[in-house]
Amino acid sequence: MKYLTLALLFPLSLLHAETAEEAWNSLLSDSLKTREAFAFVENNPNLPNVFIYGDSISIAYTPAVRQELAGEANVYRLHVNGGDSSSVIQKVDTLRQTMKEHWKFDW
Repeated sequence: MKYLTLALLFPLSLLHAETAEEAWNSLLSDSLKTREAFAFVENNPNLPNVFIYGDSISIAYTPAVRQELAGEANVYRLHVNGGDSSSVIQKVDTLRQTMKEHWKFDW
């Protein structure tokens, strides 16, 4: 139910956002807005994009990956804790259709 609610609210949150950063921040819960792993990432169109979809382990290492790849890639992560590996399996087709670059699975 939580993910269904997020899926329904996501398009509505974007209608009121004027910038990408506002749209991103509208997706985050208040408790995540202060965590470094969930910081807004300004896109550099000259760099490849890396998307991290994972659970609490990936939340912990996201800042280190961003630091390590600074200037080499835009490192994004899911706006919530992605849960266990079985939850991503259902979403792989959608991810593949919308994201064509690098993938990192925390299985």
